[in-house]
Amino acid sequence: MHYITGTSFSVKPDSTRGFRSKENSFTTNISYTLSAITRQGGNLAYYFIGADRTNVILFFETARIADSFIAKQRGEVIPNYDDRVDNGDL
Repeated sequence: MHYITGTSFSVKPDSTRGFRSKENSFTTNISYTLSAITRQGGNLAYYFIGADRTNVILFFETARIADSFIAKQRGEVIPNYDDRVDNGDL
Protein backbone atom coordinates (compact mmCIF):
# COMPACT_ATOMS: atom_id res chain seq x y z
CA MET A 1 0.00 0.00 0.00
CA HIS A 2 1.63 3.19 -1.21
CA TYR A 3 -1.04 5.80 -0.47
CA ILE A 4 -2.36 6.28 3.05
CA THR A 5 -5.04 8.39 4.70
CA GLY A 6 -4.41 12.08 4.24
CA THR A 7 -3.41 11.68 0.58
CA SER A 8 -5.08 14.34 -1.60
CA PHE A 9 -5.78 14.69 -5.31
CA SER A 10 -8.24 16.25 -7.71
CA VAL A 11 -9.76 14.76 -10.84
CA LYS A 12 -9.11 16.73 -14.00
CA PRO A 13 -11.71 17.01 -16.79
CA ASP A 14 -11.18 14.42 -19.53
CA SER A 15 -13.53 14.15 -22.48
CA THR A 16 -12.13 10.72 -23.38
CA ARG A 17 -13.02 9.21 -19.99
CA GLY A 18 -15.36 6.25 -20.25
CA PHE A 19 -18.91 6.27 -18.92
CA ARG A 20 -18.13 3.64 -16.26
CA SER A 21 -14.88 5.22 -15.11
CA LYS A 22 -14.32 5.51 -11.35
CA GLU A 23 -13.27 9.13 -11.91
CA ASN A 24 -16.91 9.96 -12.66
CA SER A 25 -17.68 9.54 -8.95
CA PHE A 26 -15.76 12.77 -8.26
CA THR A 27 -16.49 16.39 -9.10
CA THR A 28 -13.73 17.68 -11.35
CA ASN A 29 -11.27 20.24 -10.01
CA ILE A 30 -12.31 19.64 -6.37
CA SER A 31 -9.62 18.47 -3.96
CA TYR A 32 -10.41 15.10 -2.33
CA THR A 33 -8.61 13.59 0.65
CA LEU A 34 -8.40 9.89 1.43
CA SER A 35 -9.98 9.66 4.88
CA ALA A 36 -10.21 5.90 5.56
CA ILE A 37 -9.55 2.45 4.13
CA THR A 38 -11.54 -0.55 5.31
CA ARG A 39 -12.04 -4.14 4.21
CA GLN A 40 -15.57 -4.95 3.08
CA GLY A 41 -16.05 -8.51 2.03
CA GLY A 42 -13.37 -9.34 -0.51
CA ASN A 43 -12.75 -5.70 -1.44
CA LEU A 44 -11.12 -2.63 0.03
CA ALA A 45 -13.34 0.42 0.54
CA TYR A 46 -11.58 3.76 0.09
CA TYR A 47 -13.37 6.77 1.61
CA PHE A 48 -12.70 10.23 0.19
CA ILE A 49 -13.89 13.61 1.46
CA GLY A 50 -14.05 16.53 -0.95
CA ALA A 51 -13.19 20.14 -0.21
CA ASP A 52 -16.88 20.78 -0.91
CA ARG A 53 -17.70 18.26 1.88
CA THR A 54 -18.93 15.56 -0.52
CA ASN A 55 -18.16 11.93 0.31
CA VAL A 56 -17.11 9.31 -2.21
CA ILE A 57 -16.58 5.61 -1.51
CA LEU A 58 -14.78 3.48 -4.07
CA PHE A 59 -14.20 -0.26 -3.91
CA PHE A 60 -11.01 -1.90 -5.18
CA GLU A 61 -10.03 -5.57 -5.36
CA THR A 62 -6.48 -4.87 -4.15
CA ALA A 63 -4.45 -2.03 -2.65
CA ARG A 64 -2.24 -2.10 -5.74
CA ILE A 65 -5.23 -1.33 -7.98
CA ALA A 66 -6.28 1.48 -5.63
CA ASP A 67 -2.74 2.87 -5.60
CA SER A 68 -2.69 2.86 -9.41
CA PHE A 69 -5.96 4.79 -9.49
CA ILE A 70 -4.70 7.43 -7.04
CA ALA A 71 -1.30 7.67 -8.76
CA LYS A 72 -3.03 8.34 -12.07
CA GLN A 73 -5.02 11.20 -10.52
CA ARG A 74 -1.89 12.67 -8.95
CA GLY A 75 0.21 12.21 -12.11
CA GLU A 76 2.70 10.05 -10.22
CA VAL A 77 4.50 6.78 -10.84
CA ILE A 78 4.46 4.24 -8.02
CA PRO A 79 7.80 2.60 -7.25
CA ASN A 80 7.99 -1.10 -8.06
CA TYR A 81 8.26 -2.49 -4.55
CA ASP A 82 8.53 -6.05 -5.87
CA ASP A 83 11.98 -5.28 -7.29
CA ARG A 84 13.32 -3.86 -4.03
CA VAL A 85 15.87 -6.07 -2.37
CA ASP A 86 16.64 -5.87 1.33
CA ASN A 87 20.34 -5.24 1.54
CA GLY A 88 20.37 -5.51 5.31
CA ASP A 89 20.77 -1.83 6.12
CA LEU A 90 17.19 -1.25 7.28
